Amino acid sequence: VLATGGAGMMHKATTNPSIATGDGVAMASRSGADIRDMEFIQFHPTALHSNNPRPFLITEALRGHGAELMTIEEYSVWKKNGVGVDPSEHSFMLNYSPMGSLGTRDVVARAIDSEMKRSGDPHVLLVTEHLDKGDLEDSFPTISKRLREEGIEIGVSPIPVTPAAHYMVGGVAVDGLGRVECKGAPMPGLYAIGEVARTGLHGANRLASNSLLEAVVYSGRASRDIIERWKNGDLGEFIGRLPRWRSEDLGLLIENMPLITDLAALRSTMTQDVGLVKSDYRLERAERRVEHIEKEVSRYWKSCKPTQELIELRNLVLVSKLVVDASKSRRNNVGLHFNMDLV
Repeated sequence: VLATGGAGMMHKATTNPSIATGDGVAMASRSGADIRDMEFIQFHPTALHSNNPRPFLITEALRGHGAELMTIEEYSVWKKNGVGVDPSEHSFMLNYSPMGSLGTRDVVARAIDSEMKRSGDPHVLLVTEHLDKGDLEDSFPTISKRLREEGIEIGVSPIPVTPAAHYMVGGVAVDGLGRVECKGAPMPGLYAIGEVARTGLHGANRLASNSLLEAVVYSGRASRDIIERWKNGDLGEFIGRLPRWRSEDLGLLIENMPLITDLAALRSTMTQDVGLVKSDYRLERAERRVEHIEKEVSRYWKSCKPTQELIELRNLVLVSKLVVDASKSRRNNVGLHFNMDLV
């Protein structure tokens, strides 16, 4: 049963843990499994911009509570005009949605990405100074606590936020029981549940908390099917004589720095060219760059004993190629896939 999660480490900013390197999708792809909808990567619009390695989400409920998004420049103008002025009138979000800062997740994330690319700023600001500090601390105690660790006071200081890779909607294609598919038919003895699975439940854009369907519902369905097949003797025999890993003639990886450099280059490419806003030119450039990184990683793979860092990078490269290929093939803008050349 594959339950390896997503591939958030493909991007420079992610809400995922560092182990989210697409290992399940990569393994399944190499085994011949169907991989679908990889162009649909969901970004959370407001992750805390911080040097802290622990990712942290600023819930969208804070915007529902009245917080407003501004660029750094807009915030300066608002402060100069006096905080008594309605901050929503200064928000760039009015240029992207009639709902302003209450726009939908994909619209807000793309808007922030566009403003950051236009200005060159590393983040935008989520402003709460016009709201009651005590009420905010009571309503959002966890956020308040984390912000204090960063030296930020909710209701007093603007909160630096940036979009971050959040959820992989596509993945390993499965049927209604969680059985992995190969050319549309179930592969014997292989299941996938959770974020690694492409169930089709999310369409082109996952709704908040619907990840529970893939994690809880599909784990229940898969486990019941496995137990039933075990009772009926239909699981098949375990292959006992697996080929041994041959590494006798391989040397140790002497330097990690090239892997670190390649990982940084891969994440930068995927963020800039295959992120929230794509174009045909960006996708073609990303394809060339990912292929170059793949060749470099392949040289290490064939000559060195595998390390966790090398295995994860190799998997990330393959998953990145799948995302680029799927994005190039999708010729209409829908859900989480947005190509400027298709507008």
